[in-house]
Amino acid sequence: MFFTEVEAKQLVAEELVEKLVNGKFRLLWDAKGRRNEALDCLVYASAALRVSVQRWQLDLEALATSRKSEEQDTPTLEQLAAMLAGGVNGNNH
Repeated sequence: MFFTEVEAKQLVAEELVEKLVNGKFRLLWDAKGRRNEALDCLVYASAALRVSVQRWQLDLEALATSRKSEEQDTPTLEQLAAMLAGGVNGNNH
């Protein structure tokens, strides 16, 4: 998995800091005003993948294979244009 510099900075934006909460010190994650949407998106996507695999037996390899075969069966734009240029039944009227 590759990230841009902006995404990489967002992934490490939060720090674990000790804060006083209700008279007790607690360890909390703090973004210190830095953006961290990339981290949130990565966590949500990972959770969605895990749920999809566990609950619905998602098989990414089978899905990729089926999409490749569908792409091969789908006509190109040029083929569609040629079919439309010939009319519905190949007639020009």
